[in-house]
Amino acid sequence: MPVRTLASILATSLLLAGCARWEPSRRPGPVTFERACPLRRAPLVDAFGAAGLRGVYHFAVPDAPGAELDAFFRAAATGGFRVVPMMININGVDTLVVSGRAVLHDQRAVDQEFRAACELGAGHIYLTHVRHDPPGQPGEAQRVR
Repeated sequence: MPVRTLASILATSLLLAGCARWEPSRRPGPVTFERACPLRRAPLVDAFGAAGLRGVYHFAVPDAPGAELDAFFRAAATGGFRVVPMMININGVDTLVVSGRAVLHDQRAVDQEFRAACELGAGHIYLTHVRHDPPGQPGEAQRVR
């Protein structure tokens, strides 16, 4: 009997964890740099509009050695992501902004691209924030918030 109970609890936990989505911190005050990828499920997007959305990903790169940065740039380019070639220091943490690889029209596409973005992080480099902006701005300008 205890084995069945334990198995039921484990199965329920796995089902609930499968439904959980990562959400960026919304606390007032200084920005925190939590790792976004433990669950590998993107935040829920509730409105795409006719034009869809483009993902914009923020990666913390504190103390990342040159070899890790080079590997990150190569992986991003190979995966179809575009890294904005400027390091931004936010609350003392070096950060890179990466543009998503495609215009997204549904939650399935958002989740797939989020998983791909999570795979870019390694070592000292990790995804900390994601937002979704309307596509098609001239020159694909990035607005950092």
